[in-house]
Amino acid sequence: MNIQCQRAAINAWLLVLDNRIAVDVSERVHAVNQAVRELGTFIMETSPAYASILVYFDIRRVNAEAVRDELMDCATRVLGASLQNKALQNSDEVKPARQHEVPVCYGYGEHDLAAVAEHCGLSVAEVIEYHQQTTYRVYALGFAPGFAYLGELDERIRIPRLATPRAKVPAGSVAIAEAQTAIYPIASPGGWRILGRTPMPLFDPAAQPMCPLQPGDEVRFVAIDEQRFEQWLLEVNP
Repeated sequence: MNIQCQRAAINAWLLVLDNRIAVDVSERVHAVNQAVRELGTFIMETSPAYASILVYFDIRRVNAEAVRDELMDCATRVLGASLQNKALQNSDEVKPARQHEVPVCYGYGEHDLAAVAEHCGLSVAEVIEYHQQTTYRVYALGFAPGFAYLGELDERIRIPRLATPRAKVPAGSVAIAEAQTAIYPIASPGGWRILGRTPMPLFDPAAQPMCPLQPGDEVRFVAIDEQRFEQWLLEVNP
């Protein structure tokens, strides 16, 4: 194991567990993240990513070097258990992944379905089918509040980002780029290829948690028609 703990700020350490993007790495990140959050109240916030965890601590209450040592010990203990053939999913260090079904109205509004189909040598119906077939893992949150990076995308529908990003992508847009898919939680600029739109809210500052999709969760997309989409919007925004 080549675990590194790098100073990220006066009150933060970046705990680096690997240099790969893979499900097994994500599982280890998720397990270590849970264990780190239980180290004590001096841990203020953690932000897990593909192969690392950004850890904020209360510098008024604890010495930075002492936190680094605890983080290294914690990561070594959790990863050591997994390397001794103790399956993570059966370990006390990790909880089962939360499951989400996200409804999508494919082809709703401005979209890139035809361009994706042409690039991949498929029909639009096949692009939609392949996008729904995968159970995706939430690898990280970033870019915008509630923006979840989901992977990995079926190789048959992988496509580069747009050469020129859109100035505004509507909230709820379901999009793909390279090996990932994501949902824009708020209206923002973006260069991912849009497949459709979901009526499901992905960011609510008044909710707890503010983002329903969290690292380690699993997501499946389910197609709905435009009538159901419009009805759903009315239900969530009465």
